[in-house]
Amino acid sequence: MFSFAKIMAVLAVSLSVATAAPAEDARAKALASLMANGKEGSVLADGVEVTYIATSDKLNTTDLEKRANPGVFFTNDINFLGAQIYFPAVPLNLCINMPSNWQNVVSSFGPDVGLVCFGFHFLNCASDIGSFGPVSSPGVSTIARWELNGVNWNDKVNSYRCSLR
Repeated sequence: MFSFAKIMAVLAVSLSVATAAPAEDARAKALASLMANGKEGSVLADGVEVTYIATSDKLNTTDLEKRANPGVFFTNDINFLGAQIYFPAVPLNLCINMPSNWQNVVSSFGPDVGLVCFGFHFLNCASDIGSFGPVSSPGVSTIARWELNGVNWNDKVNSYRCSLR
C-alpha cells in the first residue's frame, strides 16, 4: 500500500521526467524505481552511478564466498613449520613482493586450491635463475621439492605471481 506522500512523489518524478535533462532523467528514474520497489532513499549526485540490488531471504552466502580469490600460505621452515604468513584473496596475475622480513626465508609455499603460482628470486618478479613453479595446492614443503633445473629454491623466493588454475 502506497502512502499519499509516495504517490505524490511518484507523480512529481513522472512529471519531472518529461522535461528533465539526461542526468536528471536518470536520477528521477532511479528514485521512481526505489519507490516502486517499496524502498526509501535518495539518489546520489550527478555522475555517481548507483545499482539497486534486490535482496532475497534465499541468498546463499556460501556461493559468494567461493568467488573470492584464493590465498597463498608461506612458512619459514620446511614441512609448513616455523613462522607463518597467509595472503588472503591474492590479486590475480599481479606480482606480489614478500614483506622485508619474509625475503630469503620462505621454506614452504602453499597456494589454496584453484591457484597456480610462480616464485621469483628478486623483487618485482625478476630473477637471474628463472622462476620456480608452477606451484599448486598443496604446495612445496620439502627440500627435495624445492629443486628445479639444478637450483635449490629454498630461501630464495622474494616475490610471486598467481593465476587461476
